[in-house]
Amino acid sequence: MDNWFRAGSLVGAAVSLLGAAVSWLRSVHVQKERQNAGIESMLNKAIELSMMYPHVERDDYCAAWPEPPGDGDQRERYDNYCCFLFNMLEGAWRLKKGRPKLVAELVPVEEYAWRHRAWWSSDAYANANGYSPGFRSFIKKILDDIKRTR
Repeated sequence: MDNWFRAGSLVGAAVSLLGAAVSWLRSVHVQKERQNAGIESMLNKAIELSMMYPHVERDDYCAAWPEPPGDGDQRERYDNYCCFLFNMLEGAWRLKKGRPKLVAELVPVEEYAWRHRAWWSSDAYANANGYSPGFRSFIKKILDDIKRTR
């Protein structure tokens, strides 16, 4: 009887561990889904902002940074928009653990990095302090690769 009790206890413990492992794996999956949804929500907000303020995605305006045409409000909107974009890109980069293909599947990182490169390059001090070294290297590599192909 003592062996049956031990065997039952071991089976119970094994079932409990298996249940805990399945529960943990499911919670990790749900967390990843939520993080993806958060980045997708930010992407939708970026699209919405670009429709409300079209100058933030106009090539001529973006290329003219840090002295774009227009008033101070447009300049401030663009500055905030770019900060929002690169924060979104960094969030996607962190979520996908810096893997370029996975980041590109989630957000149009090359398009945004290239179009807003003048903003990115104009304040190296703020970018050095505001973004992680790995993310800065990621953006630099994207920009360098695009320059080579153009």
